[in-house]
Amino acid sequence: MLSGLTPITKAKTTASRCTTGSEVGGHIFEINGYRFQKGIGVGKFVRSNIFAVGGFDWAIRFYPDGVCEAYKEYISVYLELMSDNAEVRALYSLRLVNQVPGLSNWELTLNKQPVVFSSRGKNRFGTVISHAYFKLRSDLELPESGFIKDNCLTIKCLLLGGDKIEMIRHLLVAADRYAMDRLKLICQHILGKSLHVDNVATTLALADQHSCDKLKKVCIEFMASSNAMDAVAATGGYANLKRTSPSLLVDVFEETSRLRKA
Repeated sequence: MLSGLTPITKAKTTASRCTTGSEVGGHIFEINGYRFQKGIGVGKFVRSNIFAVGGFDWAIRFYPDGVCEAYKEYISVYLELMSDNAEVRALYSLRLVNQVPGLSNWELTLNKQPVVFSSRGKNRFGTVISHAYFKLRSDLELPESGFIKDNCLTIKCLLLGGDKIEMIRHLLVAADRYAMDRLKLICQHILGKSLHVDNVATTLALADQHSCDKLKKVCIEFMASSNAMDAVAATGGYANLKRTSPSLLVDVFEETSRLRKA
């Protein structure tokens, strides 16, 4: 880290929620005085405040002049595990926040599978290294891009830890809350590929609550075409669905009838 750097960044953290062995947390890293950070040198970085999610400490690293010579024309951003003697699997996304209403954010990294972080060596940045961590500085600084406003650049991190499917469920909820449409579609796809009799009713309820039309359709088709409907009906998720959203079961029965007539 650049020695003698006067802290000029401000970080804010959203509330974290822990359920079923998973925790979702968010961190907003505001780099005030962005243009003053340029020129600190290749490989030099500024770091966010440390924030806690899932019982582990994390931070965001920002390299304004690139992480190495090969990427000196790019800004680089990493999520870093700060806890000592730790290893953790987590799903996360990093994005640049567009400060102009109506313009899209930039997804810096978005992983479909949990990443292993270890406090030892380079693995503290996770096992997945992607070109998506790097964005061309000249594109970022275009006046019409909307990412730098009042000399401030904002990076948002969304982080989940726990069981893979539970992480995806929580990630979908967070993606819906923060209007991260691409991330929401990816979560729907993963959950749709992971359906079985024990979770399909619960997944259908989740899809309905968060307006996931594609996932909802897949769940209904799964239930309607399944030879194990009796097993599905015996699950707690089905009982909850019957109690809270009986209209969804009407959709299932209508799809079942349609398939039988086909």
